[in-house]
Amino acid sequence: MGVYDRALEIIDLEVKAKTVSGTAELLNIKELILDWGEIVGIVGESGSGKSILALTIMGLLPKNVFVTKGKILYKGEDLLKKDEKFMREKIRGNEITMIFQDPMASLNPVFTVKNQLSSVIKVKNPKLNKNEIYKKAIEMLDLVKLSDPEMTMNKYPHELSGGMRQRVLIAMALSAQAKILISDEATRALDVTIQLGIIKLIQELGEKFNLSTLFISSNMALIASVCKKISVLYSGEVIEKGNTNDILKEARHVYTKSFLASLPTAGKKGTVLPILEGNYPSILDKPKNCIFSDRCPIVTDECRDKKPTLSAISDSHSVSCFKNLDSDKTDKGA
Repeated sequence: MGVYDRALEIIDLEVKAKTVSGTAELLNIKELILDWGEIVGIVGESGSGKSILALTIMGLLPKNVFVTKGKILYKGEDLLKKDEKFMREKIRGNEITMIFQDPMASLNPVFTVKNQLSSVIKVKNPKLNKNEIYKKAIEMLDLVKLSDPEMTMNKYPHELSGGMRQRVLIAMALSAQAKILISDEATRALDVTIQLGIIKLIQELGEKFNLSTLFISSNMALIASVCKKISVLYSGEVIEKGNTNDILKEARHVYTKSFLASLPTAGKKGTVLPILEGNYPSILDKPKNCIFSDRCPIVTDECRDKKPTLSAISDSHSVSCFKNLDSDKTDKGA
């Protein structure tokens, strides 16, 4: 394969699920791009489709969930056209790897870190002997800044803290020479200090190894601290995306504004944080018009009649809204 400017490109992706109540639309993403070496944030409330997006990329969707159209391009090849054997042997854990909120779900509880890390290194480096594999494993654990790699090697997953387990998973990803890391709420269960350590590690590894990261979280403050670009997901659709500064300082969509306004900060101490009224649209019967229209305080007849598209308002900022929302109007409505 040749050289490709983009690590991952998602185009016109639609994902649905068969349920006892009917067919549900889970994702409808027109475009999402991850470039080499960059960290892109996917932010949204619970139920917005963040984890389904990650599982779709990895080819790990449940049996009742299926892709109806679209492309997921990696190095120019559409992963949606690849069979399970190809995804298992060539992509998952090799080219693209994923760390979850609970690393215990990814680490085998009956094997030590040494067993699990060594097996990954062995697959990628079959000519190495046991001593060389051991040294490589120590090197990987040292790279992810585990204070005592040799001690860690002999421990079982349950003997490690949550932060240590996440570092072990990142070490395994680097050992497999993965090019893309998908972090699905990987720091959610960790305390703030440990979160910052994992975030700093991901940033440093991205710069050192040109590792591309899709950082998924419901925590906008966390996303903003680590990501170069942000895509805001609402009911399975990207309703606003842009450089981090665009989103933080010049957010145009009412939903994004509301999301930012709800963040607790030192300046808001003692004040009641705003609540966005209304509920998500049903995934079983999504409106054909703007999916946010029932909750939007500045909704118009056009919003109720037609569906807006994700449109560019600058070279680095796009929003799905007919009004393109002036800051003043958004502030009054949010």
